[in-house]
Amino acid sequence: MMKRYRKIPVEVEAMQWDGMMETWDKFVELLGNAIDWKHTEVDPDTFYIDTLEGTMAVEVGDYVIKEPFPTDDRKFYPCKKEIFEKTYEPILPVDFSMVTNAGYE
Repeated sequence: MMKRYRKIPVEVEAMQWDGMMETWDKFVELLGNAIDWKHTEVDPDTFYIDTLEGTMAVEVGDYVIKEPFPTDDRKFYPCKKEIFEKTYEPILPVDFSMVTNAGYE
């Protein structure tokens, strides 16, 4: 008999590639030399990222996810928009300035 398992919820950081130069600059600033990014003039809306699984294309609409459990070989990986939006949901920022220590010493 097979046992049932639930995937442990993991928070990730990600950015969506929209094909805009401003976003490209943010990707370059974020990643620096941490990973080998290859942007090509043949298809300027697509760039390539080296991952543990090999070189993968990042097309407009795709997300690049920061690995929640990074290794030397894997720090970022691409994810298609449709899969990302079915797998992840936005996390709203928490405003801790509204928290008080009322009643606590």
